[in-house]
Amino acid sequence: MEYINRQELARLMADRVDGLSQRLAEAALQAAQECITETLKQGGVVRLNEFGTFSLRRRAARRVLHPRTREALDIPARLVPVFAPAPHLSNQVGVHA
Repeated sequence: MEYINRQELARLMADRVDGLSQRLAEAALQAAQECITETLKQGGVVRLNEFGTFSLRRRAARRVLHPRTREALDIPARLVPVFAPAPHLSNQVGVHA
């Protein structure tokens, strides 16, 4: 399995878009991340057609055991960011639910 980082993704984007430099591609990635983050902070949802949806999901409070001490710990409820791929993306990469 191949892993790519932000810099490599920017390079790949620059290679595919005529006239797009790697520096501008990196700036576009940064701007997209900031916009998605800000939207989620405000309680919104980001839906990108044929790609997927970024949203927040409420994780319930729960009690767990510390693995070393076996002491019971209470973990409070919280919101966590989630990504749900669109059916088109799942089909393109060959993942079927």
